[in-house]
Amino acid sequence: MNQIQANYASDGSDSDEVVSQSRKRKAYSTDWKLEVVKFANEVSVHAASKKYKIDRQNVRQWKNNVKKLLLLKESSTAGKGKKRLPGGGRQLSFKELDNELAKWVREQRQKKFKVSRQIIQRQAEKMFNTEEEELSSWFVSNVFGL
Repeated sequence: MNQIQANYASDGSDSDEVVSQSRKRKAYSTDWKLEVVKFANEVSVHAASKKYKIDRQNVRQWKNNVKKLLLLKESSTAGKGKKRLPGGGRQLSFKELDNELAKWVREQRQKKFKVSRQIIQRQAEKMFNTEEEELSSWFVSNVFGL
């Protein structure tokens, strides 16, 4: 880890403080993960983490997910370089709304209209507000009987 010397003294003294930089997150390919798991199975998790300079917890996780990693690798040529299993990452909150927005974008582009990120964001807000109003009116009428 890199270290930086910094002088935070406001009185002009020469008291330097050593500050360490935060580490950058790393992403490992499927092939590399499988190589680490193979070594861990042959020797040990501790030895694998030392040799490849990664945390033991990562090695344990990869060992637990070895079947999924093998499936991902063998599913396609693109799977070899993938760094994340399917289902990883943030899940969509409103799948239908997302599909509707994607359909709207395709229609606009088919009509040769310019579609920027700002325009897409405004359209998404309009769609969300419309959806929210419909839900709240349904909720009021069905729950409160109004």
